Amino acid sequence: MDIMVQALACGITNVGFLQYSHKDGPIVMDFPGGPGLSIGQHTASHHGDVQTSKDRFGDVQSYFMTEYAKLITKMKAISEGDQTLLYNSVSLAFSEIGESNYHTMQNVGLVMAGQAGGLIKTGRAMDGTGVSHNQVLVSVLQAMGLPDSTFGNASGGGSGPMPGLLG
Repeated sequence: MDIMVQALACGITNVGFLQYSHKDGPIVMDFPGGPGLSIGQHTASHHGDVQTSKDRFGDVQSYFMTEYAKLITKMKAISEGDQTLLYNSVSLAFSEIGESNYHTMQNVGLVMAGQAGGLIKTGRAMDGTGVSHNQVLVSVLQAMGLPDSTFGNASGGGSGPMPGLLG
């Protein structure tokens, strides 16, 4: 994470990607600083299938969001003129599935940080009902100055940016 933030700050790259796990990941998260799970992350995601997993998947998600908060804090600490790296960037945290017990792709939660140089208004929650993941990603592309109106295979959802996301 530190190397990625410094690469962004130095202009070595404009894109960074962190993947902590995969939805089917067998990672047992009992490592130092982790959520202390003695069962695999994937097993914990199937709440109700394993006696001890129902309340533990929240621990996994909390760990990942704590890591994301660290990323945001690091980006906010780097000055870029009269703003910060975070202000001039867009950062997304999400899972590729909505309901982990059934591996559904609907209602995928997403957290966005950064303002893309003022193009995105922060400090709000938006209702994404009926909005595809692709539309959020198109919004990010357009915030970066690209004219794209689709991202990936948009057949499963709408095209164009997410309504109201870009200001």
